[in-house]
Amino acid sequence: MRARHAKPSPARQLTLTAGLATAVAVPMLSTTASPLAAAPVTSAAVPSAPVTTLGAVQLASDGDYYFGTLKLGSTGSRVVELQRRLKISADGDFGPITKSAVVSFQKAHGLTADGVVGPVTGEALNKYTSGSTSTAPSTSRGAAVVAEAASHEGAPYVYGAAGPNSFDCSGYVQYVYGQVGVSIPRTSGSQASAARPVSQSSKQLGDLIIFRTGGVVTHVGIYAGSGTMWVARHTGTTITRQAIYTTDYSVGRFL
Repeated sequence: MRARHAKPSPARQLTLTAGLATAVAVPMLSTTASPLAAAPVTSAAVPSAPVTTLGAVQLASDGDYYFGTLKLGSTGSRVVELQRRLKISADGDFGPITKSAVVSFQKAHGLTADGVVGPVTGEALNKYTSGSTSTAPSTSRGAAVVAEAASHEGAPYVYGAAGPNSFDCSGYVQYVYGQVGVSIPRTSGSQASAARPVSQSSKQLGDLIIFRTGGVVTHVGIYAGSGTMWVARHTGTTITRQAIYTTDYSVGRFL
């Protein structure tokens, strides 16, 4: 049988009631605002919507695009979709330019201008910007190449290596393209010969950046937008994104 709890005496009830009232009492507001009073709501405080993946498009349960939480340093296809909606270069890398664009969007729509894409900003992006449809990928093949290239950041350069844990320059390029379903030759010279030539001014995400010395191909990288490339440089270094360091280069396209 379930044990019955003895009913507290009236005096005991009064003591318990007073104690509870004290525990939940709301303190008087001070005349000095707390730093926490203006803190924006974080994504951790808001449950995430269920997400379905359709091709490269991530959709919340209501059919809107699911951005999750994106901030300085974020990478990948969700950043590409964000950048495309903000009408800036879509390189899949959430850097200072992207943060500035997010802040401008937030200010224009009366949101907390913290440069972070959380649930509230994501909802506004779905409401006020044109997004991908459920029948089309959210990212071009070039952006997919760049996202794959970025996923190997920090892997060591090893001469003659072609992945997946270490690379030389052409081995890295071949491996990255292969991961997105594009088969290309193994050596930098063969890659440069096989790619379709395009002008520097027409280069796009994922294009091959080709360097020559005395007319001989000596180095290759993958264009990552904003004058940068993903590249395996030389012994003693790791896969990194760096500026294209010279104007003396050519561009090839496989996509």
